[in-house]
Amino acid sequence: MIPYTDAVVLRDRDANTAWEDEADGTLEERVYYCQNWRADVSAILTATGKMVEWVKYSAYGVPFALPAGDTNSDGDWDATDAAAILNSSSYDVRQDAELDGDVDSSDAVHAHSITGAYQTLGRGVLSSAAVNNRRGYAGYEYDPTFEGAERWLYHVRHRVYDAEVGRWTRRDPLGYVDGMSLYEYVEANPLALLDAFGLAGTPPCATCIDPPVSRPPVIEPPVRPSPVTPGPIWVPDKTPWWKKPIKVTPGPNLTPRQIVKPGPLGLCILTFCGFYCLGEQISPHVIRPIDPIIPLPPGTTIDLDPDDPCKKAKDEKKKACGAPGVPSPPWSPRGLPPRKGMPGDPLRRWYCEAIDNRLGNAQRCLAARRKVTDLCYGGETDDAHAAEEERIQKSIDALNDLKELFCSGQNEAVQ
Repeated sequence: MIPYTDAVVLRDRDANTAWEDEADGTLEERVYYCQNWRADVSAILTATGKMVEWVKYSAYGVPFALPAGDTNSDGDWDATDAAAILNSSSYDVRQDAELDGDVDSSDAVHAHSITGAYQTLGRGVLSSAAVNNRRGYAGYEYDPTFEGAERWLYHVRHRVYDAEVGRWTRRDPLGYVDGMSLYEYVEANPLALLDAFGLAGTPPCATCIDPPVSRPPVIEPPVRPSPVTPGPIWVPDKTPWWKKPIKVTPGPNLTPRQIVKPGPLGLCILTFCGFYCLGEQISPHVIRPIDPIIPLPPGTTIDLDPDDPCKKAKDEKKKACGAPGVPSPPWSPRGLPPRKGMPGDPLRRWYCEAIDNRLGNAQRCLAARRKVTDLCYGGETDDAHAAEEERIQKSIDALNDLKELFCSGQNEAVQ
């Protein structure tokens, strides 16, 4: 399992040739990367575990690089730092450039060997020219081109991130999924959220994924989600989505989705697939990627999955309950014929058969509605659906009363 999309383990380099020249086939350098909880590259070590350089970051990612041996954390390796190591009387990890547990003259020798001279890094520098590290804040790919202009840019797949202002340099390609600001970085909460794709902020766990095609989202009930009919975008409430099940409220132009729950630590998912119903080409469950922001061309239809239990349940409900809004649906007592004839008369039998038919329709309609609630909405319903189910139940009770009164064979009366 890949612990994080931008995790880095090590870097091998053919250090004695220019980047545009052919390598000589000999490995001169191997360094190991150390990353913190947010995947910031916080230190680089040699193959033998000695410090090369380490980095601190502002909350939004402006780097502050410190070379090995920088004993006072001012961003440079100079004579002051060398003297502090040589005259040390107590242990300080910043003086222990070799990270071997003690401070001695060999630490000063190692710190000086990184570049062969004193060096200055500090704020706004991610790495020295000798090391040339390009991985920085949150594991993003750093672009040193504009360092001199005090702009610290990171390439994050779909967008470029400007750490100095803590904003993206272009609009969110997914629209308003991350809030009303199209340029805001992780909802202005960089200590709690990450964005490995430049699309939407997620908790650090949500980017702990295998390659997307190898692990589907965790879905309850276990059926494939239906594509989303283009329409208005669902706006989530303020409750953090990873603390509750996620359900899209159905509307006139929006097909409800299956409930999606974030999995445990070993089953994290990309939230912009499961939460926002966008970027669906990454999900193995999706039939066709559809962006609900863009309307479909006139006459275009969406092929739903014929095996989708939710769709089947809705078809059954439509057949059992009839078209919505009809004054006398097939399960209502209002559509009964007039009561005529004596008990045993053909007209009375016709009336009682009509009661039985409508009673059966009402029972099938109620069962079909509850099946849709279970399969499509995880057993949860809203006030309007609850009121409709109550109305059908009252019709069942009324039809049973009419049947008992007029069709039991012992309590019938001439009307």
